[in-house]
Amino acid sequence: MKKFLSILIAVVLMLSMVAFAEGTVSSKTTTDLITVATTTDADGNPIDPVVTPGKDTMMGNEELEKIIEHVSEGNSAVSYFDEDTQKGILETVGDDTLTLEDLANWNINEFFSVDVSDYSGEGDVIVGMELVTPFEIGQKIVALLGTYDGTRTEVADNEFAFNVNWMPLKAEVVDNVTDPETGDTKSIVEITYTAEAIKAMQESVANVMAILSEPTEPAAAE
Repeated sequence: MKKFLSILIAVVLMLSMVAFAEGTVSSKTTTDLITVATTTDADGNPIDPVVTPGKDTMMGNEELEKIIEHVSEGNSAVSYFDEDTQKGILETVGDDTLTLEDLANWNINEFFSVDVSDYSGEGDVIVGMELVTPFEIGQKIVALLGTYDGTRTEVADNEFAFNVNWMPLKAEVVDNVTDPETGDTKSIVEITYTAEAIKAMQESVANVMAILSEPTEPAAAE
């Protein structure tokens, strides 16, 4: 069931990061397998960790289930987000040749909770996260920060959803590392957390990250 859904909805959560059973999501997500490799300020100076993987929350689990349902109905992953967020994704990618239509085949490859420290510095913070998905160097990706204030909105009769604010953040694949024992390859992705993003996280009750990426070209047949 998990394999079928991951293929169907293009939410590629590697190595049993998320398990689906009777419509629920288990507590084991990518968060269990993510580590912070580096944290620097905007000038590249190392600083103490600011953003770190967090524990799964009811808000994040419900969000992931909604994304799964949305895409399994034949919708693109990017269309899950509102129009302003979609435009923000395009601006964050920074490729003037891309259009919203081009994003229709992009995938959500990672979804995990994050915590934030009481960091009070100024400027951007660049966090290098070791992610399970083996991205390619140069592959276009965007990090989407979702922050929750704990309130809900009625979306249907007696059906409520947590309110979330999505903020696209610059992300770049900077390295790939392979475990010599297992042969598994992970990617180091640097995510730029703006001062605005850090403040939003500090003022929220829960935070999640979704990594949206362009599809890779299939390997040429020999």
